[in-house]
Amino acid sequence: MKRYNIYIKWVLDMFKKIKKAYNYYPTEYWVIILAVFIDLMGGYMLGPFFGYFVSAQFSVNFRDIGFMFTMFSSGAIFGGIFGGAMADKVGRKPVIIFGLISSALSSLAMPWIQELEWFYALAALSGLLGSVGGPARGALLTDILPVEKRAEGFGIFRIAFNISAFVGPIAGGFIFTATGNYKALFIFDAVTSVITAIIVWVKIPESRPDAKPKAEEQSIKNITVDTNGTQSAEKKGFGQTMKGYIQVLGDGKYMFYVVVVMLMSFVYMQLNSTLGVFLLNVHGFPANWFGYLISANAAFVIVFQWIISRTTRKFPPFIMVAAGVFLYAIGFGMYAFVNNWGMFFVAMIVITIGECLCAPHMQAMIGLFAPEDKRGRYMAIGSFSWIIPNLFGVVAAGSLMDTVNPRWLWVLIFGVGALATIGFLILYKLTKERFAEYQKQLEQHRSTHVESETVAETISDNIVELQSTSDEIPEVEVKS
Repeated sequence: MKRYNIYIKWVLDMFKKIKKAYNYYPTEYWVIILAVFIDLMGGYMLGPFFGYFVSAQFSVNFRDIGFMFTMFSSGAIFGGIFGGAMADKVGRKPVIIFGLISSALSSLAMPWIQELEWFYALAALSGLLGSVGGPARGALLTDILPVEKRAEGFGIFRIAFNISAFVGPIAGGFIFTATGNYKALFIFDAVTSVITAIIVWVKIPESRPDAKPKAEEQSIKNITVDTNGTQSAEKKGFGQTMKGYIQVLGDGKYMFYVVVVMLMSFVYMQLNSTLGVFLLNVHGFPANWFGYLISANAAFVIVFQWIISRTTRKFPPFIMVAAGVFLYAIGFGMYAFVNNWGMFFVAMIVITIGECLCAPHMQAMIGLFAPEDKRGRYMAIGSFSWIIPNLFGVVAAGSLMDTVNPRWLWVLIFGVGALATIGFLILYKLTKERFAEYQKQLEQHRSTHVESETVAETISDNIVELQSTSDEIPEVEVKS
């Protein structure tokens, strides 16, 4: 009976923790998490098998697959710029919906294209229209999360992201096995995008900071923003909104950050582009097993992301990102030398630990750099950190694998990852003063919340001790 009571108390304590975590964030945040999960579920049903589809549909080599990613990214450059400006001008919500519907239409069209040239053209159009909503989504999350909650909030976002990345490839593998073709995967991707658009339309309010009532808007018409983030709500035309990119490009430290993230993105992007084709062609690693490999990555994040985020939150973000990127370098570099299928999973675990360390901080960092009235444009320029590597990186990697022993690609990836690690350490030194106020806010937040958090987090740790010293577990009230 004593042990039974302990288990009951432990379950109740866990529910209290979950409720406390839920109440810690605004309701709109959880709606966004649900919407993103649904959209990403469809994307991950298709994503890991996209390279396999292109290879089977058009009988192309590494270089041709890389060129397809280049066409997609070339469109995404202009879509991201336009979308970032529109997110700051007309609002986050309509831009996100437009991007989702455009993505759905592209997914429906792709599997019926028979000519490679037309597929390249559709890839460019898909990149152009589908990327419009990306900066708006990042700005939306930044808008609704207070600064002290952003790193952990984006950590939870990563958990939702990886739950979809865990379930999606497995579901995609079953769907492909059941249907024998890839068309069903494209249809599922389109359907989830439409469902997400409906959720955004119905449930998510506009979050643009200067979306004020007219009376309030009139009272702040002529306020301006300087480079230090002084608040602004000056009425601007679209041309003036586009000119705001000049300020973003003139932010030297932020642009250095973007360049360093480009190096990191070149490393990580191999996961969903060249790695699967490399494992298939060099090691005979089949598509369904690659889906399991991607799902293992996601499962690890689901289990450990929240723990790692909370354990490492006291350390400077750039230090954590540097450590994570170095683990990327090690994990991807292992594929140059390992031949055993089991070691493929070991290398993926190393990559995933790196992902847990650095990924939650990436979007939050952009929010720290950006004045609130230019978040959409900062997010748009920040998106170059993955668009540019996709523009050139995949085709370069494919050309390298077609020209020399494909294993040399992973040696190169290790070197680029090490260089990115050094870049983040330099950024830590350069931005100490700039982020001093952010660190101060975090310390104040922790000092005011640490007592209640400690009570909640230590109940289950004390259960074992209480089991040996008392027949009853005392009631502990956890206050929100």
